[in-house]
Amino acid sequence: MCALPRPGYPPYSARSRRAFLRFAAEHHPEVLLFLLAAYGAPSYITALGPEGWVRFLSQRGTTQGCPLGPWCFAAALHPVLVGARAAYPDLTIVAIHDDVQIAGPPPRVLAALRHVVEQADLACGLRPTGHKFGLYVPS
Repeated sequence: MCALPRPGYPPYSARSRRAFLRFAAEHHPEVLLFLLAAYGAPSYITALGPEGWVRFLSQRGTTQGCPLGPWCFAAALHPVLVGARAAYPDLTIVAIHDDVQIAGPPPRVLAALRHVVEQADLACGLRPTGHKFGLYVPS
């Protein structure tokens, strides 16, 4: 069985900026000043919504189109995946950007998926939204 995000749907809707800023400070201090300039304080975003232009205060996640957005997501999720790999060494856990795949026996994959979802929420505020996960069970 393999648990993976559905194509076209990012698996998480929001991520804590604190988590990726902490990871950058510990592991990649060379990008920390850039990230603090971009995400150190909330900023206003203007966007076109279904009812016209809206303006809102962005306090979580990254800005659409930011070249470091995928890196920030991976940085926030990295400690969670390291913990999942240690807790489930019999499974294959592969991640790139915001796509995480877990493969192995169905009961173990389900347990690992629950572990990742729970720990991601606790560690950095990542929460799945909607129908973001699919299961592939070969016959």
